Amino acid sequence: MKKIAIISNGIGIVYKFRLELLQKLKELKYKIYIISPIEETDQIFYELLKKEDVEICEIKMNRRGKNLFEEFKVIFQYYNLLKKINPVKVLTYTIKPNIYGGIVCRLLRLEYYVTITGIGSVFEKNNFLLKIIKIIYRVALKKAKNVFFQNKFGIQLFLNERIVKKEQITLVNGSGVNLEKFKSEIKERKGKYSFLFIARIMKSKGIEEYLKVAKLIKSKYGEKVEFQILGQFEENEYRKQIKELEEKNIVKYLGISSDVRNELRNIHCLINPSWNEGMSNVLLEAGAMKRFLIASDIPGCREIVIDNKTGFTFEKENVKDLVDKIEKFINLSEKEYREFIEKSYEHILKNYSRDIVIKEYLNKIL
Repeated sequence: MKKIAIISNGIGIVYKFRLELLQKLKELKYKIYIISPIEETDQIFYELLKKEDVEICEIKMNRRGKNLFEEFKVIFQYYNLLKKINPVKVLTYTIKPNIYGGIVCRLLRLEYYVTITGIGSVFEKNNFLLKIIKIIYRVALKKAKNVFFQNKFGIQLFLNERIVKKEQITLVNGSGVNLEKFKSEIKERKGKYSFLFIARIMKSKGIEEYLKVAKLIKSKYGEKVEFQILGQFEENEYRKQIKELEEKNIVKYLGISSDVRNELRNIHCLINPSWNEGMSNVLLEAGAMKRFLIASDIPGCREIVIDNKTGFTFEKENVKDLVDKIEKFINLSEKEYREFIEKSYEHILKNYSRDIVIKEYLNKIL
């Protein structure tokens, strides 16, 4: 049986966003190997993936670590595993698997396919580290059979920096959304308006803006509004701040979830204040479940949320603009509210089905 290895920075990400692709590859008689760190919060996804009859190869990796010795250890783990598995194809996702996995695949002369899920916060800082990353990226991606991008901004950036060649590039509409799994009816706006932030809790995901907005809107509307937060703490400095705001009844922290449909059913509006995205999965999932969408006006969000048509966008990091858009949402008539949501759903249905994305991948990798 032919083998395919998938390298990711989290087992939960594989289950939530690549499961249907794995299932399709299994139908085509490929043996699947997943190479990923497994965090404590990922245990439920580990158990779910085991039921899919795939081989899970755990590695030790700090997603945000910069210790050179520890990073070389990650590369050696990739090398040893890929040499042992000897797959016919390797699929990599996110920055460290893309770079380290790409380098190892070149060394072992393996056929590999890279997915740029987002440019990451590192590309926002014009410093020495960025220069090094660009050089390493060029080395890692040079022999990639195909490089999948989730938005046009990423393509242009990588072309301008001479990291990839045009003939390597394929544009896909993110990871897509399973429209059979994520479905619901429009939630009536009775009682309080419920807003939700879903992301790893860190500065570049816009948590600071969300907390500031929650305080401002709560001070004006009181019990008419509710601000919820779902996600694991990537930067621990926000633990104390969120706990204090919870005690003041300004926000409600929901912890982490193995199935975000449960949380999405209970809210009216998803807010994504992120600073950078590949293609926002949470917007696709919330939109598929007919929830109103408000998001940063950035690549990876603006393609899904067309301002004043399928939802509202606001200037990245602009608290006042986000407050204005939330108040605009609150002041919508029930008819306007429903029209926005229906247009958003039709847009996602037409362009972002996971079936469409899987077909794009299979056309390139098989």
